[in-house]
Amino acid sequence: MVELVKRYKIVILFGVLFIINLCVLLYQTNKENPIQLTTVPSENIASTQTTHEGTENLMEQDLKSAVTPTKSEIGVSESIAVMPSPTIPTKVPIYVCGAVKVPGVYYVTATAIVDEVIRLSGGFSEEADMTAINLAASIVPNEKIIVPKIGEEIDKTVTSYDNKEESHIRESTLVNINTANSTELMSLPGIGEVKANAIIDYRKTVRAFGSIDDLKEVSGIGDKTFDKLKALITV
Repeated sequence: MVELVKRYKIVILFGVLFIINLCVLLYQTNKENPIQLTTVPSENIASTQTTHEGTENLMEQDLKSAVTPTKSEIGVSESIAVMPSPTIPTKVPIYVCGAVKVPGVYYVTATAIVDEVIRLSGGFSEEADMTAINLAASIVPNEKIIVPKIGEEIDKTVTSYDNKEESHIRESTLVNINTANSTELMSLPGIGEVKANAIIDYRKTVRAFGSIDDLKEVSGIGDKTFDKLKALITV
């Protein structure tokens, strides 16, 4: 060990001197530039906290305003809620018969005209006397419209309208099954030429109808057909 120290004494000496010089250098540097701890003033801390609190309050107010409707919005909702619903036009029944393609009862608005009803019934048949009908006339609820054939004379009530030059044939009474002719009987729904003649033959060969229920005694007049006729006939 002693021999090693003697052999490397110069190296050891230089190492010790280096360490001593390094310590002295560090000491002087620290003495000239001491480390300073920076402190934040309490006023700045309070200001920062106030800023954060203000930001949080603004966020809460924005959320409340987004969820809570304003008075104007409430007013709009109330005005919408009390708006009346649109009125649905009332429809009335009209019975169309005679020279039309599909005779029957049709429901139209009370402001409709005859042309609309004729269209619903499929339009005029080939033998219809179209000049006898005022298509521009207003309909009357629960009325019966008879479209005559060309050259046919129908003894019905003729009602004049604002246009005095034209008239529209309308039926104001029920069909009397004891006195109606073949054409009048065929104006009823479900009654064709065969059944109309059967009704007339029954009157002539059997007896006059005492009530409308007696019509079911005629061949070909069943309950279904009678149900269609009972509101349109009389004796």
